[in-house]
Parts: sequence; C-alpha cells; structure tokens
Amino acid sequence: MKKMISTIVLFIMMFSFSVIAEAKSYSIESVHIKSWIQPNGDLLVNEVFTYNFDGEFNNLSRSFPKIHDNNVINFYAYELSQLKPEPGFIDDATLKQLNVSKENGVYRTKVNKENQQVSFLYVYTLKNSIKAYDSYSEAKVTYFEDVDAHDQNINNVTIDFILPSTTDPTNFDGVLFDRNAKKNEKSQYGIRFNTSVSEAYTETKTSFFFPSSMMTNMEKTKAAIPLQQAIANEKRIQKETEKRISYIDKLHAIIPKATIGILIIVLLLFLLPQRHFWRKGSTEDVMNTDLLYLYFVDRVGKPHPKAFLAGLFSMVEKGAATVRQTKAALRFKEDSHAPKDTLDFRLVKGSLATSDFEKQMINWLFTTRSGSNRWAFHLHDAAGAARNNKTSSYFHGRVKDFKKKQMKWHRLVESDLEEAGTFNSKLPLIILSISTIVLGTMTAFSYYADLRSSWGIGFILGITFLFLLIIWLKKRSNLFFGLYIIIMYFSTTPLVNDQLVNTLVNLLLMFTVLYIVLPRNILSMNAVRAKDAIRSFKSSIKLGIPDNLSDKEQEKWVVGAYLLGRKNEKKVSLQEISAPLAALLLTSTDPLDYVTQSWKWTKVASSDGTSWGGASSGGSEGGSDGGGGGAGAD
Repeated sequence: MKKMISTIVLFIMMFSFSVIAEAKSYSIESVHIKSWIQPNGDLLVNEVFTYNFDGEFNNLSRSFPKIHDNNVINFYAYELSQLKPEPGFIDDATLKQLNVSKENGVYRTKVNKENQQVSFLYVYTLKNSIKAYDSYSEAKVTYFEDVDAHDQNINNVTIDFILPSTTDPTNFDGVLFDRNAKKNEKSQYGIRFNTSVSEAYTETKTSFFFPSSMMTNMEKTKAAIPLQQAIANEKRIQKETEKRISYIDKLHAIIPKATIGILIIVLLLFLLPQRHFWRKGSTEDVMNTDLLYLYFVDRVGKPHPKAFLAGLFSMVEKGAATVRQTKAALRFKEDSHAPKDTLDFRLVKGSLATSDFEKQMINWLFTTRSGSNRWAFHLHDAAGAARNNKTSSYFHGRVKDFKKKQMKWHRLVESDLEEAGTFNSKLPLIILSISTIVLGTMTAFSYYADLRSSWGIGFILGITFLFLLIIWLKKRSNLFFGLYIIIMYFSTTPLVNDQLVNTLVNLLLMFTVLYIVLPRNILSMNAVRAKDAIRSFKSSIKLGIPDNLSDKEQEKWVVGAYLLGRKNEKKVSLQEISAPLAALLLTSTDPLDYVTQSWKWTKVASSDGTSWGGASSGGSEGGSDGGGGGAGAD
C-alpha cells in the first residue's frame, strides 16, 4: 500500500509538468500606458499593447482589478496601422475602431489576426483615481494583478503620469511596485515608470505623489502625514519587497543542497544491514525462534492483516492455545466462493500469556462484547457480512472494531520489541520529521520570497505541523503522506519564479523517495541475523520440507512457511507433510483472504443507526466573478 501510494504521487508529480503543444500562442511584446491627470481627480488613459500572434486569434481581453473596475468608463479599442507608437502622439488616420463588449468584468475586443505583430490602442477614463489632501495629492493605480487574468508575461512596460500643469520635478515623486522595476524618470510634465517585464501572476502598481494645487476641481481633506513621510513609507515598502525578492537567489542555492542532503540519507539507508539481501542465515534459527518475533522482524514492523495470526500461532507454540481446521461459518454456506474450511483457535491455558500484547489479544479475541470469557476464536468471527447481504451496520461495526483493536495490539507488540532493543522507530521518525521540517520551511520561505500571501505561508506551515503531528501519533500514515505531498506539490503552482518551482519539485521528489526507502523500524543486529535466517528459510521453502522433522516441527515449519512465504507461491507437495494444517495453509488459497475480502464489501446501511459509531460530512458551494487586472487574447 505504501509503495502504491508513493508511486501514484511520483507519477502525478512527474507527468503533470509534461508540456502539451498548443495550436496557437501569443506574446505581449510591449505596453505603453499614459495617464493624463484631470483636475477633477479622473485619469484619461491611453494604452498601446503590441501583440505577437502565432496562429489565428479572434478576441482580445483587458480586465481591471475590482478596486478600479467600477470606475472604468468610456472604454474604446482601436487597431493601429503602425507599431508601438507613443500614446498622445498617434495620428487619427492610423486608427481603426473595433467592437468592444463587456462580459463579467472583462472588456473583449473583436479582432481577426493571424501570424503577425499588431499594436492596439485602448482608451478609457478611470474615475475618482486621485486623493487630494491639503498639502499633496496621490494617485495609486494597479494596472496588472496577481490573478488568473494576468496569466502571461507582459514585456517592456512603460507607465507615464502626465500632470495637469508643468512643475519642477523636485515637487513630485513616485514608486513602481514590480519585481523588475527600473529607475524612475522625471520631467516637468510628469513621471515615467519602467519595468522589463510584468511577470505572469504578479502585481504591477504605482504610487504617484504631486502638489494638490493642480487639482483645482477637487475638495481637499487634511493629510494624516506630510508628503515626505508618505513618499518615504512607499519607498520603505518597495525596499522591503525588493529584500524579500532578493531571497530567491539564496533559495536557489539552499534548496538543491537540501535535496542533495536527503539524497545522501537515502543512499545511507540502502547501506543498512537489514537491506543486505545477499546475507544468509541458518534455517534452524527460524525453527527455534518465536513466530511472532519472526513475522514482525520480517516485515520490519509494518502493519498487515495477517499479523494477528502470527500472534495466535505464537500463543499456540507456547501452549496457551490450540489450533485446528474447522468448517467455515454457516452464514457463508450460500457463497460458492467461500472456503469450506478455516481455522479455529482454542484458549487452553491463558496464564502462559504473560506479556501485555498477549493479554490484550486474549481480551480482544477471546472475550464477548458483554465482557465474559469465551474459549474459542473462529477465524470467520473476524469476517464481515456475507456476500449476499453486504449492507449490514452490525458487521460493518464489527469489522471496524476488529481493525481498531488489531492496530492497538500491533502497537503493543511494536512497543515491546522497542523496549527489548529489537526495533528502533525513533530514528526513522526523527529523519522523516527533520526532512518534513526542511520541506515545509523551504516551501514557506519560497512563498515569502516570491511575495505570496501571509495566508499561504500560514497554510504551508500549518499543514506541515499537522503532518508532523500525525506521523508521531500514527507512526507513519500512508494516506496522510499522500495527501500532504499532493497538497505541497500543488502549493508550488502559485509561485511565479519557475526556477524556484523546479527546485522545490525536485525536493518534493527526493522527499517522496526518502519516505519510500525509510524503514518503519531500524533493526538491531540480532534482529538482522534473524532476518538473514528468514531470508534463507524463504529460499528453502520451494525445496520442500526438510527430512526427519517430528510432527511438532512439521507443524512449526508449515506455519512458518504460511506466515513468512510469499503469497500465492507454490510452496511444497502436500504429500510430503503429515501436519494437520498443511492442506489448509499451504494451498494457493489463503484462509485469511476471504476474511479480508469480506471487509471490503461490507458496507454500513445508509438509513440505519448503529451502536458502532458513525460519521457525517458537509460542504459548500461558491463561485467567483471574472475580471482582475490583466490582458490576453484568444
């Protein structure tokens, strides 16, 4: 199950980055925006977009942030017969007016262009764009937003603000908030902002401060802070933004080193003695060692439905219980696929079961729901509903309760083996925890450096903390691991910096490999030698049962072959064995298979109440409007 989930996660991560060739594409080579400040607080805006079309396009789109959308009026679009003219210096003879419609906050312009470079002019008025104070006025305009509408890089962006009247350049100043902002240019007519590229899914906005004496048709309010402080505040925010972005280069160096560090740990894990598949041991050690110990060492403590049978057979070996072949439960008699025989365990001397996990097993399997003792456990007591009656709240509850108690028993066995020094589960958890902290920290810091929201950073740290809590409480949960990796993978998609995304995905891939390779427990050297003996025993199964074994030894060998051998492997010829359970345990049909299959088809009745517990779920639906600051074509 662990390998399957991890493989699915790796598959999703590797192939979701595959590129599908599109039939057409476009790029925006340059944008020149010029805004004339009006004395009444409006902006008269001209925008020249120059597109490169590869393929046939029929529509252009221009959208605005919600803070501006209701203030955009008198929107017109024109095709230009010349390329990249400067707004304000365009000859009317070069204009061809185009049809424009507004849909869900997006202005759509009809065009018919194919495989060519064309410039277009947008003209509109942005109402109430200026805030006028007694000592200064400010224009804060967002041209492109970090939303889906801005899903293309917009290259070579120039933004001009033209004042209502000329003034000395020392009387005004402004700030461009953009990842690639260049130095501002000022003249007596106004200010010019430049950026080499407004990257997709990023914000491009301006703050411009100038004398209020120019705003002759506006009422002024008292400024909360002086002009110089207002400008200083904006520049401080700009510097903080630049500082955050500067961390991206450091992350480009740190994340690959973290990935290499995890790779080194993965390689070291392959050197663990318990992974030395070429080592061999004595099969006699298997015959002289407790079956439950062997089973847990063989699986390195990984949970499995068959584990409790190893516990029962261990109690049989100690003399605390007996086992015999018996008829299948009567409720399965109508099922042609049900086995005719199964296992029946009898508790004969419970006082020999002295460990906590053995006592818990007796309390679990040999006690009725009312708390009274019973002396028999029929394997089909653990089964779910019959195939012809799959919907049963009673059997669904029984299966759920059985699995819960089985996991409790499993933890007790693991705990006992840890106390004995056979298992070390802390070191794998520490390795996994440190790697998880590195992954979560690197992703969260990438969000910070890439100017993502505080909410996003908090979400990354929160889901990482939750995963850490789960792995320490549940000691590895494949389900939550799969969910965590998928969430972390898709959390990289909002990042703008492609190189940062690639390095994080590489880190995620290596983290997934670590999870696959990292054993649940690290074995002691005594346990490693036992695993060597198990490896030799498995290889010897196909050679048949050894000669000169007593009946008791034959039974131990048969049970060992059943518990430790590969599933559905043809083990031996039954003619060689006189042990009573051989015919049941060494056939191609595992007696536990039907039980576990019944767990899968047993379902709770949807309309029935149940004393075994229940669950409910709810949800909500929502939607969002179109728009957002951006431009495009289709």
